[in-house]
Amino acid sequence: MIISKLKNKLASEILNECSGDIYSYFESLKLKLSVTEILSLLDVKKIKDNFIGDKKYLEYKLFASLCRSEVEVNETVSYLLNNDEMFIEFFKQSTNFYSALESLNGKLLIDTLTKLKQNNMDTQCYDFVSCLSLDTQKELIDEKLDDEIISILIPKFRIDAVNYFFKVDNRANYLFKNFDMQNFVRTGVIFNDTILRSNEFLIC
Repeated sequence: MIISKLKNKLASEILNECSGDIYSYFESLKLKLSVTEILSLLDVKKIKDNFIGDKKYLEYKLFASLCRSEVEVNETVSYLLNNDEMFIEFFKQSTNFYSALESLNGKLLIDTLTKLKQNNMDTQCYDFVSCLSLDTQKELIDEKLDDEIISILIPKFRIDAVNYFFKVDNRANYLFKNFDMQNFVRTGVIFNDTILRSNEFLIC
């Protein structure tokens, strides 16, 4: 009971200070508490109750403040993978700071993409993959992710990664129907012979 009251008090203090230069405030706070410790004090209800009216636009800055370095990004996302409600809220807000997530990679990245699908998140929540390195995007293609996930990712990838997909992944021979092929043609994407000979490609 006492611990719960202390946590609530700390959470209130943190959220009450979230105004003005939030980034500077969190840089100071992170000298005392880790990213995980800060997140553990908060929940979606507390955040929503605090960021109302003319403060609503500040909500995304709270999450962005916890992703100022590669280490912080990985700590934040690792924590959120075990907290569905906060995970959903974070990635809804991440459309405002998705470039901060470019350092996600390996198992953490795959687990994140899988959880986005499990929670039926809007495709905008995947926008951060556009900032991933070419090598990381190619690695995701090689992972043979779920067809639905790869269909969301490919249009967000760099053109060289898209070309790689159409060259090496046999699923491209049927998944191409899920894409805006006219846009791919305009941007210079190179398709394999199987797709080029397909009647369905000709009517795209």
